[in-house]
Amino acid sequence: MAIILASGSPRRSMILADAGFTFEVIKPDVDESFDITTPALEVPLMIAQKKMQQAKLMCNSNDIIITADTVVILNNTIIGKPLDRADAINILKSLSGNKHTVVSGVSIAKQDVQFDFSVETNVYFEPITEAEIEFYIDK
Repeated sequence: MAIILASGSPRRSMILADAGFTFEVIKPDVDESFDITTPALEVPLMIAQKKMQQAKLMCNSNDIIITADTVVILNNTIIGKPLDRADAINILKSLSGNKHTVVSGVSIAKQDVQFDFSVETNVYFEPITEAEIEFYIDK
């Protein structure tokens, strides 16, 4: 039996390692698109479950598999990963001085038992200047 993190996220690997777990990393190739009528709060769990379906095909039946997905939601709209530097600046400008929601969906499975959940956190950004945004992005 092995613990498998089915994610390419360095942050997720760091969280598990810092918690003292020994694990292997795989990167399932999953289409992360979704129907635009899907409520934004439900998208991360749906994508984590899609990742789990693919990860189960890549692992042994007695492995413990962990998948996850996280989205940022501003005004009921999912903010995707920035396409380039200019897009990153625009995203951070839109978050500046506003509240947004971060939702993570997680799926954990072993054999035929699967536990799915999501966690929602409200994040409040103080206003930030364009110079601070550019410094952060260029860091």
